[in-house]
Amino acid sequence: MRRMLSTFFLVLALTPPAYAQDAMQAKIDALRASLGSEVGQERITARGGRVHDFQTGSVYWSPNTGARLVTSLGLPKYRELGAEAGALGFPVGDEQWGLSGMSQMFEHGFLITTSTGDVDAAILPEATFTESSLTLSASSNLELGLTNGSITVQNLVLPQSSLSCNCVQQSQRLGICSVKISSDKKTATCRASICGGSCQFQAGDR
Repeated sequence: MRRMLSTFFLVLALTPPAYAQDAMQAKIDALRASLGSEVGQERITARGGRVHDFQTGSVYWSPNTGARLVTSLGLPKYRELGAEAGALGFPVGDEQWGLSGMSQMFEHGFLITTSTGDVDAAILPEATFTESSLTLSASSNLELGLTNGSITVQNLVLPQSSLSCNCVQQSQRLGICSVKISSDKKTATCRASICGGSCQFQAGDR
């Protein structure tokens, strides 16, 4: 009986929750044409997350961030930094492109392209990002502010010259969202003014 229970719990531990499978599959289906062939099977990652590798990138999922694609452009740098278990954490947004190049937001920073086309990381260990919020740790000496519509951290503009708050509908910027900064200057929230999609922080050109 004890052996049967041990086997049962082992199977539960190795079986992903239905919502994880659904979210991963929905993301993969949406990107199917550009992902290429699978490279191995979906696997468990740090902090209860999951990852599925493909020829052109890897789809990462966690309960807090949902399913996001890290393409082959940023993947080498991301893995060099320890991927989801490293300094950046899980991706909280998909890759974005603007006049300054590529940027992608993670739980604790960004991957960005430099002027030479290389991929670099901007790590903010005292900050935690979600798709629509930025929170500095309570013990941090840093403060949030707004400069010309861009969110700044203690007067240092975030990567790619701006962190803008945009209304995103089917990957297009449509509608209006605005930023609210808390009275203690530790939290910034991207909120809807007129938006039929979702309000998201995006690093890059406004």
